[in-house]
Amino acid sequence: MTTETEVHPVFVYGSCVGRDSFEYFPNSYRVSQYVARHSLLADDTDASYKLPADLKLANAFQTRMLRADWGAGALNLLRSHASHFHLILWDIFDERHGVHWFSSGEVVTRSIDLVSSETALSLIEPGTHVPFGADEHFEEWAEKAIDLVQSFEEQGALERVRLLNVPWAEVNTEGHPTPVSMGVTAAEANQKSQRYYAHLAELGVPTLAVPAELAVADPNHQWGEAPFHYVPAVYEYVRDALTD
Repeated sequence: MTTETEVHPVFVYGSCVGRDSFEYFPNSYRVSQYVARHSLLADDTDASYKLPADLKLANAFQTRMLRADWGAGALNLLRSHASHFHLILWDIFDERHGVHWFSSGEVVTRSIDLVSSETALSLIEPGTHVPFGADEHFEEWAEKAIDLVQSFEEQGALERVRLLNVPWAEVNTEGHPTPVSMGVTAAEANQKSQRYYAHLAELGVPTLAVPAELAVADPNHQWGEAPFHYVPAVYEYVRDALTD
């Protein structure tokens, strides 16, 4: 007689390290919801009416992520049904390029999808970029983080959250410096991110800190070399810490 394996539903909010770590999880863990390339600052504002029908992006995933980011409520399911998930994997890597703040009040993420879409990028107003690490970015983000964490607490689901704190890799496996990401170096990103992680720690968000010595970039990573595309040891560490 065979027994049915229990399926553990996972919500991934983030991208580079959260989603890639999940590829190493046992088959009993399933990504049931995935929100990527979406700053917390952009959530709950609706700029979708500004977008044209054709975004001229390379694939459907990019188009879907950009439309979700410009629309309202990408995290509504997480805010209202967090307790339905066995695990909520959260990484803040999608904050790394900051946001654009329209004069009409809406906020959109400065993602790789945005800069890859000439039609969407043409809609961005000059002088509206609020970079990651800037005081305005952090202060507004910190308020949004309080609201999200409170929604977890109200549902009794905070213990299901694991924030992944992984330094950007400054070197690859060959000892060479990692490339910049849209003008941001690994050292700069690591310095700027510290108060974001500290704020979430103060809010009581359960955090998995990956040892800095493991944070090495893999030049042969499936998504290409970047400071946040790591050697397998990083993802294995996350898997071993978070799965039964």
